[in-house]
Amino acid sequence: MRRSRWVSLSVTTALVTVMAAGAARGQPEGGQSAPSNDELRILSGLLTRPGVSLETRRDAAALLLARGDAAVGILSGALEKSDAPELQTAVLQAIGAASEPPAGLLEALLKLSGTSSLGTGMQEPLSAAMSAYRGREGVQEMLALLSRSESVRQRQILMAALGRIGEKEAVQPLIELLRSVDPAIRSSAASALSAITQAYLGESHEAWAEWWREHKDEPRGKWLFERLRAQEAQLAKQAAELDEVTRRLVEVYQGTLRKAEPEARLGELVRLLDDPVAALRELAAEESRTLLRESKEPQTQLMDKLLARATDPASSVREEVAAALAAGKDKRASALLMERLEAETEASVRGAVIKALGELREGQAVPGLVRLLGVGDEATMLRVIESLGQIGERGSESAGSVDPALSPLAALLDRSDRSAASDAVREAAARTLSRIARSESLPALIRALDDNAAKVRFFAAQGLGALGKDNARAVESLLAHLSDTDKGVRAAVADTLGRIGNGQSAAAVVSRLAPGGETEKDVRQTLATALLAIQRRNDNPQATERLADDLMASGDADSIKWAAQLYDMAMVRLGSTGNGTLSRVKEKLAEASLRSGQPTRAATLLRELAESEKDAARQQALRQKLGRLLVTIPPYVEGLDLLVRSIQESPAGERGVLLQDIHEQARRLKDEGKASEAYRIVSRARKALGPTWLAEADLAARMETLLVTVGRAAFDQAVGRLDAEDEAVRDAAQELAEEVAAGDPALLVTYLSRALADGDGPAVTKLERVLPALGRDLSAYKAAATYEAKLAIVKTWGREPSAPER
Repeated sequence: MRRSRWVSLSVTTALVTVMAAGAARGQPEGGQSAPSNDELRILSGLLTRPGVSLETRRDAAALLLARGDAAVGILSGALEKSDAPELQTAVLQAIGAASEPPAGLLEALLKLSGTSSLGTGMQEPLSAAMSAYRGREGVQEMLALLSRSESVRQRQILMAALGRIGEKEAVQPLIELLRSVDPAIRSSAASALSAITQAYLGESHEAWAEWWREHKDEPRGKWLFERLRAQEAQLAKQAAELDEVTRRLVEVYQGTLRKAEPEARLGELVRLLDDPVAALRELAAEESRTLLRESKEPQTQLMDKLLARATDPASSVREEVAAALAAGKDKRASALLMERLEAETEASVRGAVIKALGELREGQAVPGLVRLLGVGDEATMLRVIESLGQIGERGSESAGSVDPALSPLAALLDRSDRSAASDAVREAAARTLSRIARSESLPALIRALDDNAAKVRFFAAQGLGALGKDNARAVESLLAHLSDTDKGVRAAVADTLGRIGNGQSAAAVVSRLAPGGETEKDVRQTLATALLAIQRRNDNPQATERLADDLMASGDADSIKWAAQLYDMAMVRLGSTGNGTLSRVKEKLAEASLRSGQPTRAATLLRELAESEKDAARQQALRQKLGRLLVTIPPYVEGLDLLVRSIQESPAGERGVLLQDIHEQARRLKDEGKASEAYRIVSRARKALGPTWLAEADLAARMETLLVTVGRAAFDQAVGRLDAEDEAVRDAAQELAEEVAAGDPALLVTYLSRALADGDGPAVTKLERVLPALGRDLSAYKAAATYEAKLAIVKTWGREPSAPER
């Protein structure tokens, strides 16, 4: 019997009657019995009866096709009914789905393709029906009609059918059709050629002709094989697209689930766990895990469903169920998961079970997990090792149950035989032993410090730190690896020494921080942090001071900063003893603070030292040092009194050095654009020192030159701000301008003379505000009505000095 894919979608009582009638007649020996007239009449009635659905008509047509040539007349007649497009569509769809439709129907199909009344929607099912005739005779008939037809639509239908069939002998005629002047014919020919050959050359006749010359002699079998492979690729693509659509739909449904009220969400999850679609069961298990983690109350009904789904036929569902069971924290889950640990054959699911047992910290699972260490694949071993670390984590209730795993885990770090574990497994073992933190693991972790894999050495170093303080063997081994080739390992060693190291460790760390030692900035920082941690546990301030001295000797900025922290630590240890040691450390701390960019703190420390010092000479030296420092810190003039006092009290030979300090600081401020600050330092020093200012003739001349330069710069700066919007800025500018003018009256006279001569009203107005600083009687000047008159009065105030640089 010929079969069709379409039979059974909407089988009516009449169709059942037909099938039953055929069965009642029985089958004669040797084959199928001829259909009765009653069968044909019933099926014909179902096919053509008004009001019947498309599906029923299609089923009736499929059953008629199964009756062979006897039904050709009925089906041909149906195809001729141009006023019944649904009837024609049903027959065409049934023919297209049939594996061997009767040969007599091809003529009716070819005739239908040339019907002028054929609807556009009928072309696709018609070409599909024609493509069911894959034999040589059918192809030749279509090619013959294609060559003589003048109907564009008919030729398009024929070309589409030939493309579906994929026979080699259609290629040449189709290539010739690429010469057509009709773009619709060329497009259909190119599409058919691509469908047959799986080549995509567009509508170029030359390109296809060249392709044909290269491939026309290939055997038909190869053509069919290539076509089959292309169809398989297309099916694979469609399957992937279907999977993607499914994934997106599941994501949409997932979003809906998460927005649902808790009670409705719970009910839907329970229902979905029994859904026939595996993707939805998987989704339900995944969302159950989230719900169980968030829920504060036990979800017994949901857990019952999850427990029942632990043996789901879909591995992806079992995997998600294992994860959800761990989130449920139900005692029943542990027992079931341990059963699945032994029974599960799918690696990914077994991995999820192992992970779940670790999350549950199920101590009774340890023996089973240990067994897998020797027989499992690498991925399984990694999961097992991680779970053992969770179960045996130091301080957890289940920590004691992991004892049987200690030796097997330590053995994984042994690389003495050829069956040594992979780098990843050894790394995981070192990490887990670090997490378990048992003293029994000490030899294995020390041995692992010499592993050739950096990550293993890294976790071994961390693990030794987890074993606790006062472990001389661990410290000794770690010190040997402060110069490890891997910077991550060096950092881990330093960090661990910070936790368990001793005085010997501190000296070794300082040695690594010295020039020629550690060069990586982040490792140096870790070393310094470790050093500080070690010294916090050290009650000997002298030892801390010596380490700080060594760091200061290194000279780099970071070492000086760390030295300052150590000096600070030593000073705290010394307390308020008041002895020479405390003063010595405090002075060293002041120096380190200054050199590490903390001048304010250095000044505070020096001030404290100077105030508490009993020895006069020593006190004078400290005050001098403080003054030299304060003159470099805003507001700069604060240290001037101390420096002036030191200059006055110092021997003649030392005065020049201190004056040079003032000169250099003023010059630096000028170069930084701080002319007002530079002027105040020099001018006030000059005023305070009086005759002493001239003690050093050459330096005094340079100081005077500098005073004039910064005075003019400061005056320019002040005058420029006399009309500032901010009142505080204006007042400060007024004060500075008056101070400079009082010290150098000729400067103001020169500026004012120039402004008056130029008729620069705004400049005159601003400069007149400074005139009181001259200490002159200004009544005549104020009474003058013109700039010329005022200029004449100003000129009488004295000989005009050389013009300032502007």
